[in-house]
Amino acid sequence: MIATTDTRTLLAAVLATTLSAGLAGCLEDPIARGEAPSLELTDRDRAITPTTVVTLLGAQSHAITVRNAGEAVLEVRGIAVESTPAGALVVDATPLPSAEAPVLVHPEGGPESPTSWSFSVSLAPGVDPADVTGTVTVTTNPTLAEKTAFSFPIEVLEATPRLSVQPATLDFEQVPPGETATRQLTLLNTGDAPLVVTHFVLSGHPGFALTIGDATFPVSPETASAGITLDPPVAIAAGSTESLVVSFASTGAEAAEATLVFTSDGAPSGLVVPLSANAHGPCIAINPSRVDFGGKVVGSQSTSTVDILSCGDAPLVVSALSVVDDAGGVFSADTAALGATPLTVAPGQSLTVPVTYAPSAAALFDDLGTPIADYAALRIESNALLPRLEVQLRGFGTVTDCPTAAIIVPEGEEVIPQTKLHLVGSQSFGTMPIASYQWTVEQPVGSASVFLPSAAAPDPTFEANVVGTYVFHLTVTDIEGTEGCQQATYVVTVSSGEALHIELLWTTPNDPDETDEGPVAGSDLDLHFAHPFAAGADGDRDGEPDPWFDAQFDAFWYNPRPNWGSLDPLVDDDPRLDRDDTDGAGPENLNLSVPENVTYEIGVHSWNDHGFGVSYATVRVYEYGNLVFEWADVEILPCAMWKVGTVAWPSGVVTPLLDASGQSPAMVPNYVNPYFPNDCGT
Repeated sequence: MIATTDTRTLLAAVLATTLSAGLAGCLEDPIARGEAPSLELTDRDRAITPTTVVTLLGAQSHAITVRNAGEAVLEVRGIAVESTPAGALVVDATPLPSAEAPVLVHPEGGPESPTSWSFSVSLAPGVDPADVTGTVTVTTNPTLAEKTAFSFPIEVLEATPRLSVQPATLDFEQVPPGETATRQLTLLNTGDAPLVVTHFVLSGHPGFALTIGDATFPVSPETASAGITLDPPVAIAAGSTESLVVSFASTGAEAAEATLVFTSDGAPSGLVVPLSANAHGPCIAINPSRVDFGGKVVGSQSTSTVDILSCGDAPLVVSALSVVDDAGGVFSADTAALGATPLTVAPGQSLTVPVTYAPSAAALFDDLGTPIADYAALRIESNALLPRLEVQLRGFGTVTDCPTAAIIVPEGEEVIPQTKLHLVGSQSFGTMPIASYQWTVEQPVGSASVFLPSAAAPDPTFEANVVGTYVFHLTVTDIEGTEGCQQATYVVTVSSGEALHIELLWTTPNDPDETDEGPVAGSDLDLHFAHPFAAGADGDRDGEPDPWFDAQFDAFWYNPRPNWGSLDPLVDDDPRLDRDDTDGAGPENLNLSVPENVTYEIGVHSWNDHGFGVSYATVRVYEYGNLVFEWADVEILPCAMWKVGTVAWPSGVVTPLLDASGQSPAMVPNYVNPYFPNDCGT
């Protein structure tokens, strides 16, 4: 029993001694006591783990922050980097740590500092960032995680600028005539490298202007064609913005549109900003813009009408209708059937106002023998941009009734090119039937359209093919030989709202009648509009394919409506040769609503002169209705190909092509394409 007790006592003593020694050892180990440092690395406040990939942007230096989340001092004893290719990455720190001279980082919240420290990683000078990778290793004293080294991967991406704009479209809403509105346009660099805006193009309505610094650039031929190169350019740091000012000076109630295109190293193909004003809200249109009763017998009463159209996208509210400035009291408006004002007219709808004229005395005559008319105005007040409109009322009294010429054009006062106008003169009237009609027209330079079937027809047609203003006049005579007291006049403006509208016109001196029609009635010149993909036969024999006569990528008489852009039929991004004239004078017209971001080429080919010899060609380029380029009266010999120039998009810059001398148009004589043979020789 005693031996057993002594053995148990001895064993207990040994265990106690062993446990005491182990516990003492643990208490002496700072890691066991939780007093060790804890390494934390952050990349722009993002915690770095062993699998976190830290991204360097080009040559930019990238900072890594070291913090100590433990309770003991952290000793940073080394920073090392390995890279592929070798030496492509470098680290930098102040001071640079080593085992002999570590950087001390104290626990956060403690009394001592510093509690953080940073080092940087960057691309070595002159190294291409493509495909550079690496690993950074931080060496420390033992941490709470019982580690002395921590590594993380590095990748290098090429830093790029990126240009964006706010707002993406700039709508001035409604600006009354005579007023100027301004809007701020913010350019943003959403990329990760500095951005430089070097150039802009501003085309469209002349009321728009861009202000950069102290310089203001209104829409002009220069801004709409070549554009403006900024000197100095606008520099925007990564993540920063630059504010510009766009203004609009309103000259009327018509909808105004423009396009602003910025070119930069962050948007080399151009960033497009659509501009608009007076394009939304209530709108009023009046037809006719004036009412001319002509000569009316004293004591009689005549009635005409004025249509008020709601042409906007919001209801038009007519608050008042009245006849004003009627000194003789001979005009009136019959508004009883319309009801009491205000009158609401839904978008696209109209209301008709009857107006009457009852002359009280025969008109006197001026020194030229023209009757002195009575005048008044129908005043219309509404919520439209122009709150007050007046329709002129005119007439004169006669003892015997003379016929009154009247012109009606159903297509209206503003049309697009190639519009066939239906001129209605048969609504002219008098006490006796109208016996004869005589039409005349003042048309834009280059237009050679005629009245069909003739200028003596009561209701002829007239094709308005050239952009510009057409002024039509009509004189009538009744069956008794009494000529109208005055001629009627109607003005039609032809304009194109297409992004690109190109006209070819020509004159041929040896053609005695350029208005006649027929297979050989005049010279046949052709407009060509080629895509960069065009690769036709080598007609100029320079060893390279020509763009002309490519059956797919050259828009000309054989290929008038190619499919170059989207396959979606609802996307209007393909050119259209809307008129091919084969018998002299032209015009030939090409339109493109949504150009691609490419450079197109324009050409003119003398397909067949039909024996009339040399012609003189004119090419005009319109962008959003504005004439940005004209090359007039260029001599083109039979069978020659005139390489007119290029149109770059979206800048809209038109560049003429010259021959080797740099002085004359680029002209290829005797141009023949083997796949489209004509009568030309080689």
